[in-house]
Amino acid sequence: MLYSNQTIDGEKSKNKYADKSIVAFVDILGFSSMIQSDPKGIKYIPIIERAIANALTMANITRQIDVGLDYRIFSDNICFWFPLKFHPLALACMLSVLAEFQLGLLLENLFCRGGVAIGYHYASEHTIYGPALVEAVSLEKTAKHPCIAIANEIIEDANLITLSLQTHQYHKIDFDGPWFVNYLGKIFFIQKEASLRILEEHRMIIKSKIVEFADTNNVLLKYKWIANYHNDLIGMISFKDECTFI
Repeated sequence: MLYSNQTIDGEKSKNKYADKSIVAFVDILGFSSMIQSDPKGIKYIPIIERAIANALTMANITRQIDVGLDYRIFSDNICFWFPLKFHPLALACMLSVLAEFQLGLLLENLFCRGGVAIGYHYASEHTIYGPALVEAVSLEKTAKHPCIAIANEIIEDANLITLSLQTHQYHKIDFDGPWFVNYLGKIFFIQKEASLRILEEHRMIIKSKIVEFADTNNVLLKYKWIANYHNDLIGMISFKDECTFI
């Protein structure tokens, strides 16, 4: 299983030294308004923790390996990291976790934005920092849409990206936009009935948000972008005639 204190080859997964790692930074969108409606600030904690737990479990089942992925939560921010030394499938596992996490949040009506970078990362019990985390945060800050953007350095590394390309783990819909985590990518390899169910849930949530924010243009554009992503993927699957576009 994928847990913070997991032991791998006799060593704990949380590294005390700077290791070259895949690092992701994720920000939960609209968190300030959520806190205002929940003065104690505890309503959404179980949702976030459950989404992370489910993502870690699903990624472990999908890859059928134990890995050294770890994470920290601070307010509405989550940092995930995976030292490359632990497994050659570090990127594929990280993207699996992020996809499951983002989809899990969305199905609970929570949306996020983030970045994934590669570089040196230091982690101890109380401290995380390093150039990869700085770049991941920068990617999140510059992303225009509710997606988890992937650094160009990762996309351009054939040794890292080949498996992720084969399994639809990343996607791009804007010519000048970033490559991003394809959180609906599993519809290409799970059973059709399950794919149709996920796509319909996704469609209904995004459609309701488009109606809800019809008069708030800056927010509406975010949900229209997700609708374009949804429709773009439907156009790629073999059973698109059984799906409904947004």
